[in-house]
Amino acid sequence: MEARVITVNNVNLLTRTAGPEAGPLIVLLHGFPDSARTWTHLQEALAADGWFTAAPVQRGYDGSSRPENPASYHLEELRRDVLGLIQAFGRRDAVLIGHDWGGAVAWYTAAVSPESVRALLPINMPHPAAMQKEILRLSRQTLRSQYVAFFQLPRLPEKLLTPSVLEASLVKTANPGTFSEEELQAYREGWQEEDTRRTMIHWYRALRYIRFPSHRIQVPVRMLWGLQDPFLDKETAKKSLSCTENGRLIFVDDATHWIHHEHPALTARLVKELLASADET
Repeated sequence: MEARVITVNNVNLLTRTAGPEAGPLIVLLHGFPDSARTWTHLQEALAADGWFTAAPVQRGYDGSSRPENPASYHLEELRRDVLGLIQAFGRRDAVLIGHDWGGAVAWYTAAVSPESVRALLPINMPHPAAMQKEILRLSRQTLRSQYVAFFQLPRLPEKLLTPSVLEASLVKTANPGTFSEEELQAYREGWQEEDTRRTMIHWYRALRYIRFPSHRIQVPVRMLWGLQDPFLDKETAKKSLSCTENGRLIFVDDATHWIHHEHPALTARLVKELLASADET
């Protein structure tokens, strides 16, 4: 595993890479309040099969640039970050894998720039348009998304979401033993500064700027979904399929929002199946 800083779209992104650079490119996008370390096991598995993987610490997180303006976290800016990474490695396209907010960025990039996306694997993140519809119809997802309104408040969320609170948000919503003490210590260090927690939360504050394309995703899509997710309802996942031309949804009963941590071997297998289907198109 190698770490390098890559400048794209006027920000510096600390990026963890693995595998032979001559191999096909996979970009892995983490969510909230995670980091690029979340992909370590998957990167190692894919590198062993000859794929070149790049996992950026996304803007706003410890190690990369942290713009102060919430508008800097609009999905359009995040899409440009992804395209910049693809171009920085001398490629025309890449397979995108995204968890949580990283999944939203991956969905958006595939919708707006399909020529740059070979295939898409969102992990416990519905198509943003499907999720928005579920929230507006006062569904179970509406209740589960109430914390998003809290994140719109100025200053208070980053003060209350201390490292210990954020750690609990991972540990208490995952299966027992999912996160090692070494992993949790690395997370705590990344969340230490209030300024960093503020720019992490800016991803939610930028929601007011989102307008998502209505057309269907054209590239192959495989959605991986842990059914014990306390944040996202499975109905949003089911309805996301109608937003794709070539989509498939895989539910895992005993997995949570953090399925790629809990079932790394299963995640790697499904990624490899997606890669095989992408090669056939």
